Amino acid sequence: MAASAGTVTLDLDANSVKMIRELQKAQKQTKRTATRMRRNMTQAFKSMSRAAAVAGVAIGAVFARSVIKKTIEQEQAVAQLNAALRSTGRFTAEASKALRDHAAALQQVSTAGDEAIIKGQNILLTFRNIGGESFARATQAILDVSVAMGVDLKSAAIQV
Repeated sequence: MAASAGTVTLDLDANSVKMIRELQKAQKQTKRTATRMRRNMTQAFKSMSRAAAVAGVAIGAVFARSVIKKTIEQEQAVAQLNAALRSTGRFTAEASKALRDHAAALQQVSTAGDEAIIKGQNILLTFRNIGGESFARATQAILDVSVAMGVDLKSAAIQV
């Protein structure tokens, strides 16, 4: 009985050593896997950061292009306004500024941009009998007609 008890103990010790080796092996493998996962996650985050940066640059470029386009449209509308004022003999810096300010004020209370309103004003300027307060009312009228009839300001200006 003692001999078999010694064998059982020896077998348990041998099995314990084997189990410890297997656990150490599993621990090493787990560490290697964790290291690989950490490296892969770091690379993934770097890739996502780059992608976010590229997306940010793209959005910025689209925004910048839009701002530049709107600025050019604004400058062209003002140049046309000044040309219309000159061609009718009504150009002064003050008159140009007053019309631009009026367009900007109307922009705040309508859905039309001030460059579109200025283009409508350009058409109204071709009618020499419209001036002063009647010009301001006519400009408001083209906005109203544009909304009511669903047409652009140029078409509304011609109808008014």
